[in-house]
Amino acid sequence: MSNVNPNAHHVVVVKPVVVTPKREEPPREPTPRAMVIVPFGGDLFFNSDPLGLFSILERSVNAPPVGNNGNNSGSYSDFKQGQTGDCGVLSAIMSTANDKDGKAILDKSLTRNQDGSYDVRFAGAPNEVFHVSAQELGNTKLSNGDAKVKALEIAFKKYQEAHGKKFEGTGGAEAIKLLTGKTTTNLKDTTHNPGQLKQALLGLARKDGDGLSLEIGASKLNGEDFGGMHAISITNIDPDTGTVSYKNPWHAGKTETMSLDQLVSDMSAPSSGGIDFAEV
Repeated sequence: MSNVNPNAHHVVVVKPVVVTPKREEPPREPTPRAMVIVPFGGDLFFNSDPLGLFSILERSVNAPPVGNNGNNSGSYSDFKQGQTGDCGVLSAIMSTANDKDGKAILDKSLTRNQDGSYDVRFAGAPNEVFHVSAQELGNTKLSNGDAKVKALEIAFKKYQEAHGKKFEGTGGAEAIKLLTGKTTTNLKDTTHNPGQLKQALLGLARKDGDGLSLEIGASKLNGEDFGGMHAISITNIDPDTGTVSYKNPWHAGKTETMSLDQLVSDMSAPSSGGIDFAEV
């Protein structure tokens, strides 16, 4: 039998529940993203998304261009030669850019695209355009540093291959001609003794106030043995002090100096190469 009195009053105590109002969070701005088409072997690369749809591979707008391992300073001399024997091409680029008009020619030949790639139209081959992708700029066997130099280097390689010519070992004269559309003069073909060579070099220095486009080939220079023929860019000849400034593509960012007499002596040796000059 139940002991509960049906006539008794029952009191139910209800504890109040405190509800803390939810703080409204300000809407977050989405991280900016850019839809970038990245070529892989000439084809578009599509990446599967979680929804099973195909979308173009995304890359943050703040990320550096794919494969662009260099800067865009435009100096054409802040680089180091890679593992490829193309010192003639690299020295020709430096020598061309050393002249004010020559640099303008190089600038005009290059078009940088939004994806970090370049289109190159050489002054010496104006009817041909060579595309250099952002991925190709990541080639570690070629030069490292200035992205414009590397774009020209790769485009030059493509030009040589398209015309059945060798790339490695290309001489500076051939490279300058393609870069500028101008034919070079080898001073050693016009002078026959050290005295004449010295006067010819001094004449060039006094004639062109916008900078020299002068490239040489030598196996030894200023006491340094290159272990074989190597191309060097002559950046300045000072008639007043009798000194010469030059850059080696092995470390193009460094300017070295020597006496003009030493240059003439080294370039008069039977083992030396040409002294190629272009009026650009």
